Amino acid sequence: TLVGLCLWLWGCWQHLNIMRPQMAGILCFILLLTLLTSRHRRTWHWFAVPALFVAWANLHGSFLVGLMLLAGMAFGRGLDLAVRCGEVRAIWQDSLVRRYVLMLELAAAAVLLNPYGVRLYAEVFSVANHPNVAELTEWGPLQLRMAQGQATAVIALLLIVLYRLSPRRVTAAEVLLLFGFGAAALWSSRMLVWWIPVAVTFGMQHAGAIWHQWQSTSETQFP
Repeated sequence: TLVGLCLWLWGCWQHLNIMRPQMAGILCFILLLTLLTSRHRRTWHWFAVPALFVAWANLHGSFLVGLMLLAGMAFGRGLDLAVRCGEVRAIWQDSLVRRYVLMLELAAAAVLLNPYGVRLYAEVFSVANHPNVAELTEWGPLQLRMAQGQATAVIALLLIVLYRLSPRRVTAAEVLLLFGFGAAALWSSRMLVWWIPVAVTFGMQHAGAIWHQWQSTSETQFP
């Protein structure tokens, strides 16, 4: 956990050392990621997710990234079931798929509780497409000459090693989110703040699986 925290701080430091509304968006994203990746599914999550998106939509326009995260989790789980079962019907019968889809619908409706109403979606896209945005350095492509680009390269290499050694099953959601947010970060370095929490979360989960496997092997060989 401490290693993951240090990697996250290293990769996101340039975005974290400037106080701006995006800080609230990063916090909301990490809270949502924590809820979605938790092994314990609580009833209060049904209230926490919509409430989180209400606050998120009124704090920063990055709530769209949260909707993408929910969609990626739902679609990835569906792909896993389609490959494993070979039946489309099995997808909707899965409680986890229904959970993600319903949470996505609740979240998409919850963001409408804002002064703009349904126009908020259009307003967010208009800001992202504004000509002035193209002139900002942080909206440009991620480059290896950047400090955050070097941190990203190290984290990516570490992920390759962890996924190669991990006994933990790799889910389709992990692949979709890592490559999806990763491609967005390469296109615009500002999107890096969404990829690194995902990469660190999944990476440390596989690191934990490797550690437990090593401990079990050591106990078997040296009782």
